[in-house]
Amino acid sequence: MVPAHWAIEVANGLAVGRRRGRIENSEISAFCGALDRLDVRIEESPDAIRLPELIERAARLDLTSYDVAYILLASAIGSALGTLDRRIIATAGSLGIETFGHE
Repeated sequence: MVPAHWAIEVANGLAVGRRRGRIENSEISAFCGALDRLDVRIEESPDAIRLPELIERAARLDLTSYDVAYILLASAIGSALGTLDRRIIATAGSLGIETFGHE
């Protein structure tokens, strides 16, 4: 499961990669096709994420609100968190949240 803003983050990453010449349109199409084949469930109602808590945690953990949203969602649903981001891995680990995808 991913936070509601996940698709926007993916789109932004692909758009920036294309603008910087790191990825071609054909690669974007292939990547989007691969994403379509995954069982990605989007948390439509971010009840687990309250704005004051998000702001406070982002400041305390020195992470973006986007990153904290992933951590809070994983914690709320008792799920492991898939990431390559070293800061998120360290923070999630310190909060007892298992991570994967970075081995």
